[in-house]
Amino acid sequence: ASDQIKQEFASLEKLSKDNPEEMSSVGEIRKQANDIYEEVTAVHDRVDAHDLIDALAAMRNMKGPMTKIDRQIGKLIKAEEDYENSHTEDFSQDRKLIKSLLILATIINILVSTVIAIYVSRSATRRLSVVVDNSLRLASNIPLHPPIGGSDEIAHLDKVFRAMARSLEEMSRKENAVIENALDVICSIDERGTMTKVSAASLPLFGYEPDHLLGRSFRSIILKDDADATASNLQAIKNGDSCEPFENRVK
Repeated sequence: ASDQIKQEFASLEKLSKDNPEEMSSVGEIRKQANDIYEEVTAVHDRVDAHDLIDALAAMRNMKGPMTKIDRQIGKLIKAEEDYENSHTEDFSQDRKLIKSLLILATIINILVSTVIAIYVSRSATRRLSVVVDNSLRLASNIPLHPPIGGSDEIAHLDKVFRAMARSLEEMSRKENAVIENALDVICSIDERGTMTKVSAASLPLFGYEPDHLLGRSFRSIILKDDADATASNLQAIKNGDSCEPFENRVK
């Protein structure tokens, strides 16, 4: 979990490097995450020493940093949504930022939830499993479980997670609307070079139905002489490096 958190913060800092206000918020979130991780470590050590009173005290100390992280992440997501609603340019960086925030929050929530599960009843453990399973369902684009009732920490985690999931769903809906109504061909390509989304303009412009292209490598429709250069440029974009506009020819 510690390594995953570090990776997500590295992604957030890279995405926010050109925005001082976002960088400041990411720095505050990192500070609170470090405080939470220290308390999680303290809980683990005190449980091993059978010092349950101090362990419970350490758990209570996590509430403040968790509240601050929720507030900062909510503030960042709202700022990105407000900016998107008032502008018309490409928002791929905004979507990446919100995805990284969602992944980071999920990792921290699961980390804290795991510690809490040591001290709660079987009923609470089942409720925690719903939060964890919801994170897997979100990643797999499967509907989430019904909301968890109550007013305890687990119910709060569930509410925060659902709010973030709704934000991500709305961003995805807007992205799909742009793709479906675009006059130019817009496609999404995964890390293996496979096309995962293709706009309807592929038929009049390329002569290929969108469904015919899904699941195929981008190389399959690009002339062989242009394929390597295209792959190199896509890798540069993936790495966050600067890349000049480039052209390729479709078969």
